[in-house]
Amino acid sequence: MNKVEELLRLAVLVIFDQSEWTQCAAARDKNGKVVPSWSNEATSWDAIGILMAADSDSLTKVKAINALSEAAQQLFGTHSVFEVNDLHGHEAVMKMYHKAIENQKSPQVTMQQVLA
Repeated sequence: MNKVEELLRLAVLVIFDQSEWTQCAAARDKNGKVVPSWSNEATSWDAIGILMAADSDSLTKVKAINALSEAAQQLFGTHSVFEVNDLHGHEAVMKMYHKAIENQKSPQVTMQQVLA
């Protein structure tokens, strides 16, 4: 598993619970107030906010966001992760994350394909 796939998997585990996911803000505290995604007060995140809050290097975060953008395009015809998060809802975000994770997996190459 590469670092991007690992980050996507960890992020989706958090926001799988709808109480830990939000819309129209990167993150919110327990009272629903908008806070920075990396704040210790944050208790819910949007699809990108959870990636920004993660303990990961910046390049991996950017690649994960790009993976979500590509998945959004494949599934919803838009590269906007924000649009999927804020307009399409939680179920769409879960589909987008799962597609992005699926896209990260290396294809299995058979000996016949190599020799062809």
